[in-house]
Amino acid sequence: MKKWTLTLIVILTYLLQTSVIPEFSINGIYPNLFLVVTCGLSFLFGSTIGAVNGFCLGLLNDFSQGRCVGLYAFLSMYIGMILGQFNKRFFKDNYVVAIIFIGFATVFYEVVVYLFSMFAYSQEFSLLALVGKSLMIAFMNMIASVIVYPILLKIHIGIEVDRNIFGR
Repeated sequence: MKKWTLTLIVILTYLLQTSVIPEFSINGIYPNLFLVVTCGLSFLFGSTIGAVNGFCLGLLNDFSQGRCVGLYAFLSMYIGMILGQFNKRFFKDNYVVAIIFIGFATVFYEVVVYLFSMFAYSQEFSLLALVGKSLMIAFMNMIASVIVYPILLKIHIGIEVDRNIFGR
């Protein structure tokens, strides 16, 4: 049940990110649902599931909008592993902590992508563009996580109840 549910989450996230989410863009910037779901699943399920889902969602992100295959996949995988370490340290019901982690992870993600693009594709460095875009996407991801994280939490609770009842 857990594998099928998580696979369905990945597919649904891909469909939403590529078709619906770009309609909510502000000046060409829109939330990164791939990262929001990766962070949420990592925070709820732990490092292993966070890393696997991060890699899968990152790979889908690479195929849909990346110029280099593997950058988003490995970056999302590492973010999933790191955030999964906080799985046992905080209450999962605390939305504020999850939203703050998603905000910090987004800033880290955007800075690494910007620096990679700067070095690999000879983009000019602009601190104002880096800070402005990173903070705007982080803000939009935090707003998206207010909607997405409670849904993921309900799915997590359902999986845990199912596992405890049937002993899986």
